[in-house]
Amino acid sequence: LWLQRSRSGRSIYFVGGDREAARLNGLPVNRIVVMAYALSGLCAGLAAIFLTARTGVGDPRIGAALTLQSITPVVVGGTVLAGGRGGVLGTLLGVLLVTMLNNLLNFLNVSSYYQWVIQGLIIIIAVSIHTTKRRQ
Repeated sequence: LWLQRSRSGRSIYFVGGDREAARLNGLPVNRIVVMAYALSGLCAGLAAIFLTARTGVGDPRIGAALTLQSITPVVVGGTVLAGGRGGVLGTLLGVLLVTMLNNLLNFLNVSSYYQWVIQGLIIIIAVSIHTTKRRQ
């Protein structure tokens, strides 16, 4: 909601979509990029605090296993990895679909190795579909 309704949120989308166009429209591109990185760092810090509280361990490598599980629903939900496009609703739908897929694979007793491979293939397919649509 904040990204779609506030001036700063829309500015982040605008700069993510086309930096040069944002600069030509008078937006302070460098300031917006720094703000986006700071906001991302704040969110990562909060996530680290929550994960540490949940696991009781402060290992910096603990989240490495969650990277693919975090990226897959976002890409399935339609967010462009290059930036500038995407939304919360699509991401939530992607989370729902990927969670259902993971539950189905667990129910079918599929090895976790193959689950990782399937998630990687899903990302490759989603990026390929987006690239094909963008070229047309």
